[in-house]
Amino acid sequence: MNSFRRERARQIRYTAADLAFNRPHPRHVANDDEQKFRRVIEEKGENNNKPSYLTSFTKGMPHDYKTGLLLNPDDFEWFIRAIDSGDVRDFIDTPLGPPQEDGDEEPDPENPKWKSHKAKGAKLRAWESQGAGLAFDLEGPDCWAVTMPPAPALGSDELIAEMAEVYAQALLRDVPFTDIVKGHGEIECQTF
Repeated sequence: MNSFRRERARQIRYTAADLAFNRPHPRHVANDDEQKFRRVIEEKGENNNKPSYLTSFTKGMPHDYKTGLLLNPDDFEWFIRAIDSGDVRDFIDTPLGPPQEDGDEEPDPENPKWKSHKAKGAKLRAWESQGAGLAFDLEGPDCWAVTMPPAPALGSDELIAEMAEVYAQALLRDVPFTDIVKGHGEIECQTF
């Protein structure tokens, strides 16, 4: 490769990086479900009104087998801290574990079954590529420079319509289109 080509390639890459850097970055908007659904937790004689995170991704964290909710909402805060910091140690410190079973003790940070980094030998699988969204890609815009609308809020008309659409698709997945569409756009299904 001649030196002109090398210099031109570097100049084009710097120009592209400056263009991406100066592009307006959108604000990421949430639907506020995390703060909307709360529960009272008795801790050390105090009642704390904490988010339940019932609409959030909590797979792998210790859950109460009776309610299906997180045993400790602070576990989700650890998870968010890890996502925000990008530090692998913060992901390691995020409590993981099986759902609580009848007779199980409360989560104990010193108990190996409740901490992923101490769970060697335990039957516990940590998340795969938990920091993948923190990686940098050299092609296209940075993943944090693009956004999408927030998910429909729980109980909203939009979510109900989306659920109805998914259920209809599931019911009709094995029905030939010729059996569904008849005449002037009327929907008729002979299969059921």
